[in-house]
Amino acid sequence: MSFAVTEDIASELLEVESEIALNATLARASRRLGFDHYALSLDSRCGKTQSRGVLLHDYPDEWAARGLRGPGTAMNTDCLAT
Repeated sequence: MSFAVTEDIASELLEVESEIALNATLARASRRLGFDHYALSLDSRCGKTQSRGVLLHDYPDEWAARGLRGPGTAMNTDCLAT
């Protein structure tokens, strides 16, 4: 894999303006890197405000229900976006 591939992926990510676009871009990037699926978890604990966090993935629902963990340590299926 060349450095150009990573530059292309980074460039595509910079253009993302929605969760749907991010999901699609990450799915494409994971395939280009040779992976079957991806998961991205973001847990924001900045200052006094805490958000619920985000978990994006393209794993099959059965797999996600059995083992993907959202932000924090407990299973958090209410924020799964497929």
